[in-house]
Amino acid sequence: FNFILVFKDFGFSAAIIQREKIRQREVSTIFWVTVALGVAFAATSVALAPLLALLFKQPTLIEAFSALSLGFIVTSLSAVHSALLQRNLRFLTLGVVEIVALSISMITAIVMAKLGYGWWSLIWQRVIQSAVATVGVWFACSWRPSTLLDIAGARANLILGAHISGANFAGYISRNADNALIGWYWGATLVGFYSKAYDLVMAPLVHVSTPLGQVVQPMLGRLTSEPARYREFFRHSLTGSLVVLLPLGVVMSSEPSLVTDVLFGSAWEAAAPVIGWLGLQLFVGLSGSVLTWSLISRQRGADLSRAAVVNAAVTLIGFAVSVPSGIEAVAATYALTGLFFRTPYLFFVSTSDGYLP
Repeated sequence: FNFILVFKDFGFSAAIIQREKIRQREVSTIFWVTVALGVAFAATSVALAPLLALLFKQPTLIEAFSALSLGFIVTSLSAVHSALLQRNLRFLTLGVVEIVALSISMITAIVMAKLGYGWWSLIWQRVIQSAVATVGVWFACSWRPSTLLDIAGARANLILGAHISGANFAGYISRNADNALIGWYWGATLVGFYSKAYDLVMAPLVHVSTPLGQVVQPMLGRLTSEPARYREFFRHSLTGSLVVLLPLGVVMSSEPSLVTDVLFGSAWEAAAPVIGWLGLQLFVGLSGSVLTWSLISRQRGADLSRAAVVNAAVTLIGFAVSVPSGIEAVAATYALTGLFFRTPYLFFVSTSDGYLP
């Protein structure tokens, strides 16, 4: 399901959000292209389900993966409406829709579990959550797609969306390769320690960057024609992102054993060194997001996708080299390449056109 979320809008939502002006025909074109891609990805996923089941030797994965593939279609129907609500700064509406969708899906999952549906409860929780959210944004957003399309007018947005989607895919691969390599090389126990530590460190980063992005992305898009105000807002966003998680990063990096004992207990002590290294990522994690949003707002999709591929390649090489040395080495590699290469390189790409100071 996390893989589905990578392609939930194929990058087109960000393309809509960052545009100062966009016409009805262009939005309709993006909507129908998004839905068509959602159907295509769903069909491909269903076709590949038997191969996945054979790979993991779990026949039940065919039905489970096919059911989850519905998420491609459902999320594609809501992507444009969600983007328009975010573009119009209707964050309260989006928040209410998300809470209602989560609540209904959780209640449904609990009832299904009580009735003996087992792991299907979790599968349908995801599907129902997406479906309820889609219905919610359609009710909240008055925009409706038309059959009058403008491929030429929407071309720039479609290309930008493709680059964003490619960058998201590269990021997804690099963010999940460490778990895959550790599990393959060291087995389930060490990958459990590593993934638990990773989830702990990244949780605050995700929960801060998501609402921050909902505000920063549309604002940067609106200010592109006012360079002075754009630069000022960019500087405030960048420095704010550096400061907001700094205290937490300091605590995790300096006292990882204390963090592990308090949150997980002494049985998880093996995860402490991983938390210590990954805590360094909190110093620059949000900066990378702000730099990405800046590239999107200036429609520099090609630069964004190239930077994502380069950063992913460096990360994957680092994982491949460090995994034989253990999970602490993998965490150190990820943190240090983020501090000294990924974020500085993204900053270099973002400022290379001279628009930013």
